[in-house]
Amino acid sequence: PKIAEMVRAVDAKARHGLRETLRSGRRGSPWNESDLDARVEFIMALFEGLTIRAVRHPDLDRAAVARAFRAALRAVLED
Repeated sequence: PKIAEMVRAVDAKARHGLRETLRSGRRGSPWNESDLDARVEFIMALFEGLTIRAVRHPDLDRAAVARAFRAALRAVLED
């Protein structure tokens, strides 16, 4: 339970930081709170998933994955 609490606290801090970064960098009309939270979760899931994929598939084409990652981020941030 103590470790889970620490992991959750670090995650909450990271979510808050990313949320504020997205909010301050948003051009045009702001997202509503639900949309902002969904984007934060999606971006964090992408990053965490890439870490796991790099461990499980060390020979993956990192340049191709980076291109796809950038495209996915653009789509999430432009909406």
